[in-house]
Amino acid sequence: MKGSNGDASEAYNGGVTTRVDSSNGSNRWSWQQFGHAAVVVGPVIVVAIAASTASVRQDMGIANVALVLAAVTIGAALLSSLAGLTTSVAAAMSLNYFHTEPVHSLRVSAGSDLVAVALLAALGLMVSAVTALRVRGTAVTRRAAHADQAAVDLRASLSSAQPVVDVWDMAVAAAAAQFGLVDVRLEPSGGSRLPVVSRKPWDPRNLLDDNMMVLPEGGAIVQFRDPRHGEQLVLTPRPGMGAVSIDRRVALTFADQVEVSLGRLAEPQLPATAPSS
Repeated sequence: MKGSNGDASEAYNGGVTTRVDSSNGSNRWSWQQFGHAAVVVGPVIVVAIAASTASVRQDMGIANVALVLAAVTIGAALLSSLAGLTTSVAAAMSLNYFHTEPVHSLRVSAGSDLVAVALLAALGLMVSAVTALRVRGTAVTRRAAHADQAAVDLRASLSSAQPVVDVWDMAVAAAAAQFGLVDVRLEPSGGSRLPVVSRKPWDPRNLLDDNMMVLPEGGAIVQFRDPRHGEQLVLTPRPGMGAVSIDRRVALTFADQVEVSLGRLAEPQLPATAPSS
């Protein structure tokens, strides 16, 4: 990785080391920060608009105010699905509070006002849902592209003799790229009711067994081979990703490698002996 004076650096991205231009990286993080800020700023803006136009609501009309609030809501939802959710709720409630009879109350007396409030809330929720699906689809596509490129690099490196450690790192990068959308934690065995990833053997007669599985949003358990560990791994999709598809073989191989690494901590350390003269 280059220092702060370099133009580019290496970033670990879900098991794949990629070159990231510093300017592009800062733009990407700024966009994410805008989305986080919109979660709070969006509701504040729509409440301020609704409050400031309350004195001229007879001249503007509830439809015009709703259009302005809808524009702000859509803008927030395009930045972040959570921002769209919070802004749409705030917009609907502020429109109801400041612009529907009885004023300064959350009660609605006119059916047309109720429809306007409901449509405003529904618009924000729909755009937020579309944004969430777009972000999730982009993340999945990017991870798949990283995995494909890592597999190509791995095959190319195996055309000649290479250090095992280097090839091992490339093999892990190729297999684990899809797991950039997954978190993992270690917990005591038997303390969870989550589904367990099966260690079923491969059946050549089952033509539909492609080793892919759906990791539910709540997560799933991957057990170690040796029950004496008394611990297990829990895989969960990253926040906002929902259920994701992963390769069962990779999940089990990852658990096996973690088990081997943790097992070294439990191995008795033999005292160093001086060489015999």
